[in-house]
Amino acid sequence: MTSGDTEQFERIEPVGRQAETTRLPEDAASHGRRLWWWIVAVGFLSIAAMTTLVYLPQWLSKPGTRASAIDSARTRLQDQATQAESLRQDLYERWLKLEAMDVSTWAGVRAERALKLLQEGEQLASEVDHLGALRALGASNELLTALTEQAPGIAADRREAGWLAYRRGDSQAAAEHFRVVLAIEPDDQEVRVALNRTAYLPQLLELSRRSRALESDGDLQGALTALREALIIDPENAEIEAEIERLNAAQAVAGFEAIMSRVYRAISAENYTAARQALGSAAALRPQSPEVRDAGIQIDVAVRAAKTESLRAQAAAMESREDWESAIGLYSELLQIDPALVLAQQGRDRARRLASLTTRAEALLESGEFSKDDVKRLAETLIEQIDTVKANAPSLQSLAEQLQQALYLSQQPVRVQLQSDNQTDIVVYRIGRLGAFENHELELIPGRYTVVGTRSGYRDVRAELVVKAGITPTPLLIRCEEQI
Repeated sequence: MTSGDTEQFERIEPVGRQAETTRLPEDAASHGRRLWWWIVAVGFLSIAAMTTLVYLPQWLSKPGTRASAIDSARTRLQDQATQAESLRQDLYERWLKLEAMDVSTWAGVRAERALKLLQEGEQLASEVDHLGALRALGASNELLTALTEQAPGIAADRREAGWLAYRRGDSQAAAEHFRVVLAIEPDDQEVRVALNRTAYLPQLLELSRRSRALESDGDLQGALTALREALIIDPENAEIEAEIERLNAAQAVAGFEAIMSRVYRAISAENYTAARQALGSAAALRPQSPEVRDAGIQIDVAVRAAKTESLRAQAAAMESREDWESAIGLYSELLQIDPALVLAQQGRDRARRLASLTTRAEALLESGEFSKDDVKRLAETLIEQIDTVKANAPSLQSLAEQLQQALYLSQQPVRVQLQSDNQTDIVVYRIGRLGAFENHELELIPGRYTVVGTRSGYRDVRAELVVKAGITPTPLLIRCEEQI
């Protein structure tokens, strides 16, 4: 067996034999029996040793047996080395994480012990003592696992201790605790902000003490000034903001009655904008005050009454100007304020009716078709409806008079002149045949008439004659000129 083969086997450390304790001899017979057994034992061991020396080399000299022993030892050593290296890498990564958590600050002794065991394991592994390395690394693993599991609890304890120190003004202790928390839990933004504030905590405490002293002396303005200085140093300090709000409220309460007096003076002067502004200041001081509530109701009633009166006056003015559409809008606005306001309901209905009559009369006069029976009937109906209106509406009455005049003129004949060639036979529908002529005059009621000319051997001609009331039309020329 070569020296290279010897390195493949696990090293066996010799175990020291304890020294035997000297005993006093008993009686001779007993001593003789013990000596006999020792002689037998030594003889047996000698025989066994000789047998081993004779047969062991022969057994090891067998080809299969020696190779199997070497392979088994090599495999066992390789497995141990792999386990040790895998565990070492895992422990190293975990140690780096704990080191990032500043573990030496909150568990220095155990952290140092875990690191030494890790380094010891690495050293033993480099010396090919894998069993020793695994034992050392296993002990390090137990310590690192315990430290990792305890880290959240450490952070919670340090967070609580940090806030206690912060509240009593110990900025140094608070900062130390907060740094440990952030090392373990770097995403804790509340603690990060608190750590930043510890730098100017003494200044804030001094300003707070000064503010309380000034308030106790009755100097509310001075107390507010001190707190505002503190807020400039720490703009996000909610406690300082709350104190400022409290002092503002305390300072304003002193002038509550004066503000309410200003509210009532503004109401009496009908200056409702000023009254609402003053009431807003009072409400900021005592939002649940019955005085504030009652004054608000009084302002609302007064504003509604004033607006109602203003809209009513405007609507009446629009009616007097016969601006019916504007009146309708104003009355509708009044009804939005008070849907049960009878005056507004009646005014809107009246304005709508007068607006409708005006629109229809104007459209009828513009059409000018009073010769038609249906138009005549419509005009007569409109005139009757306008006559029943009980309102001062001179423009509407004028429209009714115009309709009446239009109806009258629609019944008055108008002189019309026709011209031809004395060879065309002329017929006016609804009037009759006029025959052939060069010039012909006749009187026609206003309306539309169809004039037809015929002549043997020529194409018929047709023309429309429009006769308007009171207007003499241009002479109409009609004759057949196109031969067939």
